[in-house]
Amino acid sequence: EQAFLQAVARYPERPLSLYVHIPFCHKLCYFCGCNKIVTRQQHKADQYLDALEQEIVHRAPLFAGRHVSQLHWGGGTPTYLNKAQISRLMKLLRENFQFNADAEISIEVDPREIELDVLDHLRA
Repeated sequence: EQAFLQAVARYPERPLSLYVHIPFCHKLCYFCGCNKIVTRQQHKADQYLDALEQEIVHRAPLFAGRHVSQLHWGGGTPTYLNKAQISRLMKLLRENFQFNADAEISIEVDPREIELDVLDHLRA
């Protein structure tokens, strides 16, 4: 914990690059070496988001005054989340971190499973 706090304090003016890990997948990709949970039980993602919210609310004050220049959602398959869960997570991040107007925001997508309305939702 002490090493983490020292690292945070070392560069107080630097912008932030955030990575959010969404470990869920609907099915296993045999080539994947990522930390993942294969399940079709959508409520597990809600439980994960509850825990993630606690962590973000607890840790975000350490980065007050620093702006996010990059945000990446990786996985697993971040688009495992439904539109309501995607909105919830993005709202949580925007409420707890300051984003640059030109922040780069990216998300890993499984092209075999993504639906066009979800892509539209991500663009919004």
